[in-house]
Amino acid sequence: METHNEFWVNGVREESVSAADRGLEFGDGLFETMRYYQGNIIALDFHLRRLEKGLKRLFFPDSLSRVLSDLKIVIEHLTSLGSENVIVRITVTRGVGARGYEPDVSQLVNIIIKASATNSSPIQQSLPLTAGTADFRLSIQPGLAGIKHTNRLEQILGSLEKKHKHLDELLLLNIDNIPISFISGNLFIRESKTLLTPILNSNGIEGTRRNLILSQLATDCGYSAFERKLSMERIVSSDELIFCNTIHGIKSISRLDDIQWTDYSASRSLHDSYIQRYLK
Repeated sequence: METHNEFWVNGVREESVSAADRGLEFGDGLFETMRYYQGNIIALDFHLRRLEKGLKRLFFPDSLSRVLSDLKIVIEHLTSLGSENVIVRITVTRGVGARGYEPDVSQLVNIIIKASATNSSPIQQSLPLTAGTADFRLSIQPGLAGIKHTNRLEQILGSLEKKHKHLDELLLLNIDNIPISFISGNLFIRESKTLLTPILNSNGIEGTRRNLILSQLATDCGYSAFERKLSMERIVSSDELIFCNTIHGIKSISRLDDIQWTDYSASRSLHDSYIQRYLK
């Protein structure tokens, strides 16, 4: 549970931005949610690569050096306090511009950093999740696929449906009924010694923990990992379902709708490899 929040705007302790900020008016921005643990941001390079990709995709000015400079201020502050376990969110907006949709491409961006103390441990793997299939469908927009832009209304709708259904998570399908991801994390299925995750070239977010599994952790644990177009039939017949995101790391799925799983071996192995690589 988050217990305390601190904010920085463009490297200065501040809790507000202009009401004319394009991030507020149009959702014209990107964000990264990261875990600070014992002096470091876990897998920072993966977050920076995704943020840089998003900045280029949305034609933002090159802002990565400013992001790093502001983040350094926050990390030094957290370290000076002796903080051990904090959720750090960086939001980059296009700042204040003229009225209307068309942005001023030379506009200086706003960099907003939020640090939230948390009691959840990145080391301890929590209990498996219960999930269902969402009723609403994700839109298809290749121009925004993969990046973590600030338009998250689809995830909000999914969260409201999840709450109504009293579940931990919902599996989201697109308008062609292709499974894409969970509300707040990516999906992997296991078929014997192979891990598969949906292709995200039309929608969805390329999660940092998803990319860790694809590039490092699967090999560590003796699995092959690939991006594939998945079907619901293939998902429900799989040997194991896995959820991953920055906040919770790698978790097992025990139930999806009426189908249950009891083999969590890959999830546990991936989690152990994640701990050894990044938290030891």
